[in-house]
Amino acid sequence: MKMRKKLLLSYLLVVLIPILVLGYYLISSLTSVTLQNNDRINRIGLQQIGANISDEITNIIKFSDRVMLDRSLTNYLDTEYRGLDATEEEFVQYQKDYSTIFDTYSSGLTILNNKTEMVLFSDNPSTIKDRTFLLELSNEIKREDWSQQLMKGKGDNVLLGLKKDDQNNRQEIVIGRQLSSVSSYTHLLQLSVAETTLYKYIQMETGNKDIYLLDSEGRVMTANANRDYIGQAFDSIPGIAPIFNQSKKDGNTVVTLPLELRSPFTGWKLVAIFSSGTVLSNIGDIVRQSLLVCFICVLISLLLTMIFSERLSRRLKLLVRHMATIRDGRMAAPEPDHTGDEIGELNRSFRNMIHRINELISEVYQQDIERKQLVIEKQGAELRALQSQINPHFLFNTMESIRMTLVKKRDTETADIVASFSRLFRQSMDWRSEWNTVAQEADFISHYIRVSKLRFRDKLQFNMQIDEDAKQLQLPKFTLQPLIENAIVHSIERRIEGGRISLQVTKSSERIRIAVCDDGPGFTTERILEIKDRLAQSASVKTSERIGLLNVHLRLVAVFGPEAGLRIESDPGRKTVLSFEVPAYRLETQT
Repeated sequence: MKMRKKLLLSYLLVVLIPILVLGYYLISSLTSVTLQNNDRINRIGLQQIGANISDEITNIIKFSDRVMLDRSLTNYLDTEYRGLDATEEEFVQYQKDYSTIFDTYSSGLTILNNKTEMVLFSDNPSTIKDRTFLLELSNEIKREDWSQQLMKGKGDNVLLGLKKDDQNNRQEIVIGRQLSSVSSYTHLLQLSVAETTLYKYIQMETGNKDIYLLDSEGRVMTANANRDYIGQAFDSIPGIAPIFNQSKKDGNTVVTLPLELRSPFTGWKLVAIFSSGTVLSNIGDIVRQSLLVCFICVLISLLLTMIFSERLSRRLKLLVRHMATIRDGRMAAPEPDHTGDEIGELNRSFRNMIHRINELISEVYQQDIERKQLVIEKQGAELRALQSQINPHFLFNTMESIRMTLVKKRDTETADIVASFSRLFRQSMDWRSEWNTVAQEADFISHYIRVSKLRFRDKLQFNMQIDEDAKQLQLPKFTLQPLIENAIVHSIERRIEGGRISLQVTKSSERIRIAVCDDGPGFTTERILEIKDRLAQSASVKTSERIGLLNVHLRLVAVFGPEAGLRIESDPGRKTVLSFEVPAYRLETQT
């Protein structure tokens, strides 16, 4: 028998048969335990709901008792105020008494819950009637059924039943009582409790649990099912009677929980209908799904068992084949194996070895190239050093002689141009420092503009705006002149009418921004993208090619980082702005 068949037979004997036996036992036990736990949990949940509802109703009764025993409220309702004949002190005291009582019971209702409303009725004509908290007890109201019930109750709480609050679109459970009085006046208390105050305790019980809160006459006060029948007799709900008569046959359990409450809530009870059919249906669904999953798992396990050995041998053969290529001098690493077993670890070790060998080979080649490059750069440096020994002073002296000759001939304009050119030449030759202040850069640009005006005359309009506290900040030498030169080339040379160029240097608390703006024809979107792409790829440009804007961009990036590179904004036909921003503290610390 082949190894693959042996593995399959072992799998059937060792795994499949025990799974079937254990599954049958677990399903039987699960069904029994689930039904018992479901019944116990339902009863505990019903008891908790009953306790919560009892506490809520008890708090309402206690609040009613508090109002009944409040002597300050009774005194206020019994006191006859003189109205317009009252003195200022009496009127202030009257207002104070009303505010105290209103604030006391408003806060009390807030603590009780936010869905209970309190209304007082009094036939004392001298008290304040605000139409919300304290209302007039007229003779018409006294003749109404509810007020008659309260006065017959002689101070006891009376359940007035359910009523619809159209303003708040809700059902309310209303209780009331007649308040004590030492005068001939009559005072009535009415508390309206939103049905949702009690409903919130049972609303989460859904699915296989229907819970009803019934009063002593069997009317539904609240429920989580058949809510259209709230306020109606419980027996009038369709399908209720058959459930009570055949509850065990249909798999339904009916539980009644009386609530221990004071009058007028005596006789209230919770009735819950628990359906075990839903639980059994869920268990059946779980069993069917489990069998399906088990069947799929068995098939997958069989397939995995069959292909496992094939994968092991294939991975080993692949690794051996790559090792054989090393003998032929091909240093290609095998494909990565990310598994965590020994074969994967061997694959990673072999790949690391190949990569290390390739790195060593590359290092040897790179060192040889760098050594040759150093020799070439050394020869170039020696040549530049010899060239720099030529003293340029004779050029400066010659230009000074020319300037003096022009001055003697009273050609001051040309003399100033020669002086500016001499200054430009002298500064461009001075590389004792690689840094200039912003003020020095501005002076250099001023001379450059003066020389350029010899050619462009009034076609060139230029102005500078430099913040005073930015003038002594340090910049890499000759950073601004290429930007001005670029603006002249693209804005002045190409236009007969000339143009305007401006330089702005602004300093904030953290950054300094330098911008050169011209009103030339600008660049198209394609041209801007081309320039930005060239700047982004500037690292690959040879040193000899780094001129103009590219030179400035590369130096800014090298000194201050990629975020300090040149930015180009153009509005075709209107203006072009070249700008860059660098941290101010970096400029302050340069020497």
